[in-house]
Amino acid sequence: MNTSQNQQLDIDLLKKGAEIHHSVKCDLLNYLNDSFKENNQENLKLINITKFIENKIKAGTKYSDSSPLKAGIAFPVGLNINDVVAHWSPNPSDTSQCLTKNDIIKIDYGVHFDGNVIDSAFSYSYSDKFSELIKISEEATNKGCEMINPGVLINDISEAIQEIIESSEIEIDKKTYQVKSIQNLTGHQIEKYKIHGEKMIPNVVIPYYTERIGDNELYAIETYPSTGKGVGTLYNSSEGISHYMLNYDFRNIIPSSITLTSDERALLATIKKKFGTLPFSRRWLSSLKIKRYLITLFKLVNKQIITEYPPYYEVKGSYVSQTEKNVIFVDGKKTILT
Repeated sequence: MNTSQNQQLDIDLLKKGAEIHHSVKCDLLNYLNDSFKENNQENLKLINITKFIENKIKAGTKYSDSSPLKAGIAFPVGLNINDVVAHWSPNPSDTSQCLTKNDIIKIDYGVHFDGNVIDSAFSYSYSDKFSELIKISEEATNKGCEMINPGVLINDISEAIQEIIESSEIEIDKKTYQVKSIQNLTGHQIEKYKIHGEKMIPNVVIPYYTERIGDNELYAIETYPSTGKGVGTLYNSSEGISHYMLNYDFRNIIPSSITLTSDERALLATIKKKFGTLPFSRRWLSSLKIKRYLITLFKLVNKQIITEYPPYYEVKGSYVSQTEKNVIFVDGKKTILT
């Protein structure tokens, strides 16, 4: 598989992926609402929500184990509750964590065909107390999508997003919050088989950032209004990390200065075959029944062949929403895909 960033994106395949992403969202919302309302459940296990989404994507894309890079899940499902901002997905041992009726959750999942990635997210709560916070992220993301055009200074988009978010004051459970925009998580360009391209779209103004939007570029606009401090803190314990990805610089050749054991070579070959340069989860590796996969994975991380992506947290007790949409401008025409 050639994963060169210069490969042309396929607008028809992106639209196909966007349709499946939307279909999964509709089914998921019915599943969540029916479970809480009709079945009168007080909580839902996150592992069950994850598997629901994964199974829907695999069915919609006609995923095949014999050609795993042809179509399917683009990255681990993110289920980020309340003050968890991003990059949390169930690990094999995470079987008891639940979503309750009084939580807000950011649901982030991806679909791809031939490496043409749709990366979109939305916020959900059975309670209406988070409706204002969710609307702010929707408005900020929509504004970012509206401003995407070739030649536009990205910092202008960031300024508009920050202004919408930080001019907002909301009330949750009779407490008033001045909303902040998360500073260290950004929108981003998407390239073929590469979830994070070269350009970022920050959610706050970065005075020295002078990049502009180009033609034939796909972007994920994702905004994070928060009732906390506006800074995501990395969870540094390896125990809580679920997201991993092959270092894009090592997709073809491992430097001769790096020595690999037979276990490391075998696991790396499996990762390349199953996931290529797309992100993968620890749970997916576990399902492959590979001996000593976890210790071997940690060794590949230590050798910087695999990159780990810890979850981000806001201050405890705060709430964060997220809305993420994909936009592409091809040959003079803008398409908002999700």
